[in-house]
Amino acid sequence: MEPLPRWAILLCLIVVCLGTLPLSRSFISPRDEIIDTPLESTTALGLEKHTFPATYRAHPTWPRGTSHNMTRLRPMGDNRRSTTPEITAIVLNWSRFQNVVQIATNLCSPVLESTIDTVLVWNNNPNPVDEQALPECGGRLYVYNSPRNMYFEARFIACMQATTEWCFVQDDDYLILPEVILAMADRINMDVYDGRIFLLPPHEVLSSKMRSIYSHNGAHTSFAWLGHGAMISPLAATDFLTLMRWLKTTEEERQMADNYFSILRNNISTVWFDQGIELGGGQAFTVGNEGELRNRHHIMRACELLDQFLALAAERRAEIQHKGEQLGTGGWDDIPFVLWDRDPSQINMLPMHTACRGPAPCILQSNIAMLPPTHRPLDGYTGPAMSMLDNEDAFMRTLSEDVKSNWLEHPISKAVDGLAFSYFQSLYTARMGDWISLSMVNMKIFYPSTQLALLVDAGTAKILQECTVYLGSSQVPVPATFECTGTLISEPELHECSMTISRKETKAVAVRIQAKDRVYSARWRVHEIWLRTEGSSLLAM
Repeated sequence: MEPLPRWAILLCLIVVCLGTLPLSRSFISPRDEIIDTPLESTTALGLEKHTFPATYRAHPTWPRGTSHNMTRLRPMGDNRRSTTPEITAIVLNWSRFQNVVQIATNLCSPVLESTIDTVLVWNNNPNPVDEQALPECGGRLYVYNSPRNMYFEARFIACMQATTEWCFVQDDDYLILPEVILAMADRINMDVYDGRIFLLPPHEVLSSKMRSIYSHNGAHTSFAWLGHGAMISPLAATDFLTLMRWLKTTEEERQMADNYFSILRNNISTVWFDQGIELGGGQAFTVGNEGELRNRHHIMRACELLDQFLALAAERRAEIQHKGEQLGTGGWDDIPFVLWDRDPSQINMLPMHTACRGPAPCILQSNIAMLPPTHRPLDGYTGPAMSMLDNEDAFMRTLSEDVKSNWLEHPISKAVDGLAFSYFQSLYTARMGDWISLSMVNMKIFYPSTQLALLVDAGTAKILQECTVYLGSSQVPVPATFECTGTLISEPELHECSMTISRKETKAVAVRIQAKDRVYSARWRVHEIWLRTEGSSLLAM
């Protein structure tokens, strides 16, 4: 079968779904109260306020050459970017309207004004939502009361019509902190992320890794949910819905679009450990055994469609080559959205990522092992896409309870959550080549003295004192060593280790710590990692 032209499919898609969103929208007056920083925004939303201290030392005896006036890095003055806002935020409402009010307040925070152009609340509930019931947003917030429940397809229809470069989508049961959205916006343009970043809690990150497929039939895909927060492009939403129509999917399958999006892309999804705040309440769509079975059915259906498509595409490609025709002149090569016929060895395997919680947006990355070697990507995740859930079930059974609990209780996100007693912990003792990298977002550091600080246990303090430190993308280490001292925290006994970044090095926006070539007797255990400065502030780039 030959595909319809893309323009024809798109025209049918728009007519069949809902048409366009309303063209005339009432503008609302600016908010009277503003939220000044990501940290303060969580307080305004009624969440627990974190203090983010500059030090946990028992006595403020700073390392040599620094003064006592050290503060944790935070934006100075107006840190908003001068560029045009590039993101449309889309929130699905079903049964948790009070959550939507809280989420909209968060997305309308002034700290996001230069990043989020429009906040769209898509109401799938039959009871209409009045814009006046939502917070004012300086004319940036709109409500679309859908004539019928479009389920998860709604977020893609809305994104397809966005005029911004990117869409940030989420459900109505999660709060995504502004600093996390800023971090995602900073990275989404990088090719390595394939125009998609998914925020997931630890158990879903583990599931996504276990559902990764690398097959000789051309399937190199994985699964990730969008409802915890995801960044995608309008082009991807358009191509995805076009593909779903071309594949002649049923209305129910299109309604369950979330189950198909990441799989049919046929690329390993970029997932970040989240700093999300679960809001709960209302009536969840996926509940109990029925919801679990429905999800598994549609995930398997997505895998089936991908396997069928790849098989037919390979046949078509072979036929074209046999006839001596040029590839890419029509037919299967013009089908949108799906990436295919790539060498699995060329797939980019990204390290662990998480966005920081705190006054200055940042991203923490690490390659430190959290799973046994046989459960890392490219080690045995073979077979067609249809084997995805069977693989996951088999792999999960082989993981010990210690491995699972360490992954779930001590993920990388615990090292930047602003809580001294939570921590990131490696599965094994430190090894040569292990690294941790802290990157600032949209900022350069301009201080006479900036320090990288870590709150760690005694074993990690010893590891740090034998690590190499790199700045930015440089492969040349800097002449710096960590100085460690005791803290006010005695149960467990924690140490604060810090190193000073000299003035000539302060334009770097990333600091990487790497274990040297030796055997260590302790596991990594990082309670907090942050940057602090002597004096005031951080400037936007």
